[in-house]
Amino acid sequence: MDIILAKGTVQFDYLFAGWHNELGGFRFVGGSDLPKNPTKTHVAINTGQRYVVTFQIRNGEIKALLDGKLLTQYKTDFLDLSISAWLKLPSKVTLGVSTWQSVYVFHAIELIEVTGHGKPLR
Repeated sequence: MDIILAKGTVQFDYLFAGWHNELGGFRFVGGSDLPKNPTKTHVAINTGQRYVVTFQIRNGEIKALLDGKLLTQYKTDFLDLSISAWLKLPSKVTLGVSTWQSVYVFHAIELIEVTGHGKPLR
């Protein structure tokens, strides 16, 4: 499952349960795919279990948390992050979710502003 994120006009994604449900991390960092970039962590998603996923996107840093526990954090100016061409959304400021040959149930997806002026696109 990919969570498509954005900071300014930079789109990037976090991959959960990649590589046979073994890896998670921000997908492309400095041109390196997940298995070879510094955000890689070992994380598996179990069928039938509920999770709370949180992303903290701040000036200079991104964090991914699962059930309140830090999975990975990365200091960045966001210019070194990218996304697969097939995951890019038409608007670079759009957030999204993508799955591959899997079925997921989302009980809630929330966007919570800490600072700034975000707005729903629809």
